[in-house]
Amino acid sequence: MNKRNTLIIAPFIFIIFSIFLLIFLKTPAIASTNNTPITFNHNSYIYNKNGKRIMKNKKYLKNESTIAKGRIVKLSKNKKYYTLYYSSGKITKLWLPYTIINKHAYYNIKDNEYIKVANVKSINNQELIATSGKIIIKKDTYFYDINGNKTKERVAKNTILKVNGLFNLKPNWPQGRNFYRVYGTNHYLLIYDVIQPRTPLLLQSKESI
Repeated sequence: MNKRNTLIIAPFIFIIFSIFLLIFLKTPAIASTNNTPITFNHNSYIYNKNGKRIMKNKKYLKNESTIAKGRIVKLSKNKKYYTLYYSSGKITKLWLPYTIINKHAYYNIKDNEYIKVANVKSINNQELIATSGKIIIKKDTYFYDINGNKTKERVAKNTILKVNGLFNLKPNWPQGRNFYRVYGTNHYLLIYDVIQPRTPLLLQSKESI
């Protein structure tokens, strides 16, 4: 093959090679968006579409990972479980769609196999966040008001309460002195006095209340 023919054929070889890359390398990446890696925060059993435990001798262990069906999408309305995406100074709420079975949220991992969302700590390596959860009082303590001041109302050790917010009520206090809001009330509890929810709540400023 002479030099001229080589120069003519070379661009076509490059084009064919580029098409090969687009088809065979990019396609798996697109297909993989319908499967999302998840990591567990707690040992998790497997359930069927009716919420009944199956494969009683098999479970996923804490910090183990698997693949859930579906892809992460932008959140169009409030959901209990979601994650955050930061880009160009903007925050976008995203979620991996889940199914509600008997009032509990489940991710579908295989045909007729589900795991509880409450047992998942991250989706696609992004921390999972909840809008509400349950706390357990570690010791006898007091409720606080909206300004972060202790009230005279006591709450006993081992009391279980639902909370729906985590707030920094004392911005000038040392970092970490934040408060959970008890669901449906203006009562707050210092995070150091409670066993925190398995799925973390988003820390918000007092102004957002």
